[in-house]
Amino acid sequence: MSENKKKDEKQAANQRKAGWAGKSRALLFSAGIHLLLVLIAAYCVTSYISAQSTSPTVTIMAKREHKYQEYDPEPGRAIFKTPRILADRMVEKPIIMLAEEAEFTKDVPRGTSFDNLSNKNLNSTSVVDAYGVGGGAAGAYGQRWGKGMRCGDGNSYRERDNTEDSYRDPWRRRSSSDEERTSRPRCTPPTPRHRPHPPCTPQPRPGRVQPHDPSAGTPHLPHGGSRHVNGEKASGMFFKNYGVNPFIDTDEDHLSTFAVDVDTASYTVARNYLGRGNLPPADAVRTEEFVNYFKYDYPSPRNETFSINLEAAPSKFGRTGIHKLFRVALKGKEKAPCRRKRCILTFVIDVSGSMKIETRLALVKKSLRMLLDQLYDDDKVGIVAYNTSAHLIAEPLLVDNRCLLIQAINSLSADGSTNVAAGLEMGYKMANRHFKRGANNRIILCSDGVANTGVTAAEDILLKVKNHAKKGIYLTSVGFGMNNFNDVLLEKLADKGDGNYAYVDTLKEAKRIFIENTESTLEVIAKDMKVQVDFNPKVVRSYRLLGYENRAVKDKDFRNDRVDAGEVGPGHTVTALYELKMHTGAEEGRVATVYVRYKNPDCMNIRELKRSFSLNEIKTRFAQASTDFRLAAAAAEFAEILRESFWAKDAKLAPVLRLAEWINRETNGRKDVRDFVQLVRKAMPLKNEKERKVAAIER
Repeated sequence: MSENKKKDEKQAANQRKAGWAGKSRALLFSAGIHLLLVLIAAYCVTSYISAQSTSPTVTIMAKREHKYQEYDPEPGRAIFKTPRILADRMVEKPIIMLAEEAEFTKDVPRGTSFDNLSNKNLNSTSVVDAYGVGGGAAGAYGQRWGKGMRCGDGNSYRERDNTEDSYRDPWRRRSSSDEERTSRPRCTPPTPRHRPHPPCTPQPRPGRVQPHDPSAGTPHLPHGGSRHVNGEKASGMFFKNYGVNPFIDTDEDHLSTFAVDVDTASYTVARNYLGRGNLPPADAVRTEEFVNYFKYDYPSPRNETFSINLEAAPSKFGRTGIHKLFRVALKGKEKAPCRRKRCILTFVIDVSGSMKIETRLALVKKSLRMLLDQLYDDDKVGIVAYNTSAHLIAEPLLVDNRCLLIQAINSLSADGSTNVAAGLEMGYKMANRHFKRGANNRIILCSDGVANTGVTAAEDILLKVKNHAKKGIYLTSVGFGMNNFNDVLLEKLADKGDGNYAYVDTLKEAKRIFIENTESTLEVIAKDMKVQVDFNPKVVRSYRLLGYENRAVKDKDFRNDRVDAGEVGPGHTVTALYELKMHTGAEEGRVATVYVRYKNPDCMNIRELKRSFSLNEIKTRFAQASTDFRLAAAAAEFAEILRESFWAKDAKLAPVLRLAEWINRETNGRKDVRDFVQLVRKAMPLKNEKERKVAAIER
């Protein structure tokens, strides 16, 4: 009996052990499952927070360096290049910087002076302002060469190749969510037009770019001397004389054909010369660009893409009773900003040594920041820089990444020679990779245009540009600088690249191009646009086209759609002026018929418009003409005098000034007209002085 009891107890104990072991295994399995679920949930939450985070962590760091440095007694030191070391004073001011920037920063030298640094910003909100970036202007702590974020240790721009990955990788991480957006609700509701900079964006430093002070000496002359060659007011300036159109008898040729031109660079180049107290070279003046610089209130088209506006009156500056002035004016259909096509832009920026002159690179940076503020978040911008060779700075990013784009622009510094061909080649390759049909695919070249490395022949560079333009990638040339500037190449690049050419001499001009005329600068509504005027030989004895010498097209090629011509953007106006000599005794009849032919850039369909003008439509007096007509006449006469045209050899600027002042009162001091009055006033004493010198030599 006792043996059975012991056996039962032993069996019960074994059962209890087996049950406990089973429960332990179940408990451990359950705990493992719960732990795995917790880890998965934590990973998902962390990934979601990381993906949704749009503002990087900000860390407050106060750095102190205990190393002593000797005082530099040299008084002639350029204080903006190297910080002046003062007494044993400790720099203890905190620097606010992004955590991701910390690895690129350097300790601040003890005793750094804040007193005389150019572009100082002691209230910096970013290490970019505090230190200065990539060899650019010194920041608050005076560190000029390569002490900023994403730059090599003490490297200038051309030595930055080894740190290229430090440029690219952060952008690739930030742009990993760069997805193609198929729909853009621009108008309902509209995207904010002026988007403020993100907090991490270095704000532009205040102050305008000042022209060079002649009393300070002549800096950076391209030929290496201290005086301009041949007594010129600027050295290394390249312009081309295209001649002056003559009067043509209608019995010999009653057709006048030309490609439209919306460039305005010649006017602003001349303004830059006059602002410095010098007359512009005659070769720098193109009459059509003077006329087309101004805003005209032409009637907008109703059912067509363009309206043709014709007007004529006795010539104010021609021979009284003989010459008539005939105006051909075109107005493109305007487009609301919210209906602008998506833009895919490639900035090709000249960072050669010549861009140091008169801080022209700083003006480029400010201009491009203005343009970025006008773009929508789903537009794209890529950046290529070139000096001795081309450098890929950023693949096209959504403008949503303004912080990264502006940091990339601010990081550029000028050094080395100028390889325009390499920069354009890399820019076009990038534009081809990211080409989108139906979008505004455009390269914006910012340069002084002086190619001195690699392919320097204009014809070879232009051939490459023309081949890319056929695909639908347009080119806008924006010129900067005085001394060492090639107007010829930049104008031809824009012409062959199916784009436009502008010149920026001040921030106000950059605002006019990139803010006030954003749509017309970036978009095209007519491609290869040509104008042909058919004069009636029975009424018109002879005619002369004012300007457009380098835009002439053969009469037989007007309807040859393979011939390259001009491109026009939305809202653009095109004005051409003719001087006419009429047959005596002609009292009625057709004066001329104007034909306009262009391609639709989207479907490449051809469209041709025409309008006739009769003799009885000519105003009897010049004063009866419209304000726009008289303003165009004043601008054309001003250009003809400045370029020393044969047809204006005895003309004076005083009548031009009186007419400009009258128009200024009629327009209530409109800005462009007011500035025009000031230009004529500046030119008058300079022109009179030149005439006195010429007369003295002839005597």
